[in-house]
Amino acid sequence: MSNGKVELQSRARIVCLAITAGLAIGFIVYWLSGSPYASCFASFIGYQSADLVLRGSAYRKTAFLAVKRHFQQSWFAILLGAFYLVVSLLFAEDTQRPETEFTEAVYSGFQRFGVLVLAFFAFRPIFNAGINGEPARYLEVIKAIACYFGMLWLLGHYGDQALEAAISSPESAAQYLLVVLLLAGMLWVGNSRNHSKGGYEYLISKGYATSSLHRNTLLPTTRDKKYTAAHESAHVMCFAALNVFPDDLRVVINERPDCQNLLGYVQGLDERCLHSKALTEWFMIMLLAGREGEALISNKPSQVTLGAIGDLARWQALAHEYLQMQDYGIYYCEPKTLQEQQRNELAQAALLGGQLKLLKEFLTMNKQIHAEISECLLDRQQINRAELIPFFEKVEFPSSFPRIYN
Repeated sequence: MSNGKVELQSRARIVCLAITAGLAIGFIVYWLSGSPYASCFASFIGYQSADLVLRGSAYRKTAFLAVKRHFQQSWFAILLGAFYLVVSLLFAEDTQRPETEFTEAVYSGFQRFGVLVLAFFAFRPIFNAGINGEPARYLEVIKAIACYFGMLWLLGHYGDQALEAAISSPESAAQYLLVVLLLAGMLWVGNSRNHSKGGYEYLISKGYATSSLHRNTLLPTTRDKKYTAAHESAHVMCFAALNVFPDDLRVVINERPDCQNLLGYVQGLDERCLHSKALTEWFMIMLLAGREGEALISNKPSQVTLGAIGDLARWQALAHEYLQMQDYGIYYCEPKTLQEQQRNELAQAALLGGQLKLLKEFLTMNKQIHAEISECLLDRQQINRAELIPFFEKVEFPSSFPRIYN
C-alpha cells in the first residue's frame, strides 16, 4: 500500500475519533447546561483538542509554533474575534420566540437552515485547516455566528412588531425594505471591490505572497514601502515562467496595513490550483522569492524584514506533501521517533537549499527587471496582468527553473 493511502487512512481514523470525542463532549455539556449553543461550541473545541492530541508530538509542536506566530502577527484579529464571540453568546442567551404564526415560521426556518449554512460554508474550512489555520478563517466564522444569533435575537424581540407595522402600513414597509436592500447592495459591491475573493477565502488566498507589519496602527515608512515593493516584485516575477497568466493576476502595495496587517500582496493563484509536480515546484520557489527579493536591495542579511514568515510557513506545508513522493530519499508522513523527525528535517533542508540556490540564480539574472518592477510598483501602487506582460517578456531563466506550459 502506498504512503499516500496509509496517511489517508490514518488521518481518517483520527478524524473519526476526534469527531466522536467532540460529540461526546457536546452531549455532556448539553446534559449539564441544557444550552444547545454551549453544546455546539463545546463540540467544536472538543474536536480540535482531540485532533491535537491524536496527531502526535510533531504536529503539536508545529501547532504551538503556529499559534505563537498568530498571536504575534494577528493579535488584533484575535481580539476582534473574542469580541464577536462574546456578542454572539450574549445574543444566544437572550433569545425568545415570536408569538405570531408567520413570524414564528420565519424564525424556525432561519434557525434551522442558518445552522446548516454555518456548518457547511463556515466550519468546513476550519475542520480542514485545524489549529494551524489562519486567524482570518476563525474571525470570519465567528462573525458569521454573531450575525446568526443577532438575527435570531432581532426576530424574537421585534419580529411581531415589524409584522404588525407592515400589515398596518404596507407602503411604508415596502419603502423601508427597499432602503435595506439598497444598503445591502452597496455593502456587497464595496466588499466585492475591496476583496476580489469573498470572505475568509480572500483573506487567505490573497496573502500567499505578502509583506506585513507587526502593528497595523503604524504607517509604513519609505523604507517599509521600498522593501515591500522588492518583496512583491520578486514574487510576481516568477509568474513569467507560466505559459498562460491568470486573468486576475496583479501585484499591489498598500498605503497602510490592511485588516490583516498586509502591506502588499500578489493575487492570481493559490494552492487549490496545484496539480502537477512542476507547478508545485514553481509555486514553492515563488513563495521563497519575496525574502530573496528583499536581499537584492539589502547590503546586510539582518536588514531583511519578517514579511516572509507566512510564505515560509506555507512553503513548509507544501514541502511536507511534496517530499512524500520520496524524490529526496525516505520521508515519513507522520514521524513517530526523533530519528524519523530528523530525517524529515534533513530532507526539507536539502529541498530548501536547492530551491534557494536556483532562485538566487534566477533573481541575479533578472536583477534589472526586478528593479524596474519595484520602481513601477512604488510609483503606481498596483500593476495588473496586462501591464506585467511587457516585464515578463524580458525575463530569463536558468535551465533547471520549472517552466509551466499547460
